[in-house]
Amino acid sequence: MITPNPLFFNYQKSVKVVKILKDNFPNEVFALKENSINIQSKANSRLCPNSNNGISNRAHYHNSKPPRICLRQKWLKDPVGLSSWNYYISTPKKYIKQTGTLDIIDLMCHETAHHRTSRHAKGFKIKYARFFKFMINKLISGEYYQ
Repeated sequence: MITPNPLFFNYQKSVKVVKILKDNFPNEVFALKENSINIQSKANSRLCPNSNNGISNRAHYHNSKPPRICLRQKWLKDPVGLSSWNYYISTPKKYIKQTGTLDIIDLMCHETAHHRTSRHAKGFKIKYARFFKFMINKLISGEYYQ
């Protein structure tokens, strides 16, 4: 059996999360086009200017036209990170490490919530919480895997 390349497998999961969000929140998610979600690389550098400025070790959102999300190759190979939910939503703030599909869902909800919101302000937090709760329910119900 051929093992799928984790980078592209996790990239496909990332795109799937944004597609699910777009289908269910059509007015709150940017239009998905071929270059809306990019893997950062030298070949894609024109799509992600200033990609080496240390914005994030996992991904970042470009609030430009067209809007896009850039994903780091290292993170796609091994999706591990700190939970946005536990940092931005829970009280008190907690740093909880998560991996795999949960980290992909959390990060894509986080980056997608930046569309038409201001940084990590109240509007972002409300939108992120709505997206993340929705996706967690999809995960728990098994609908995410269909």
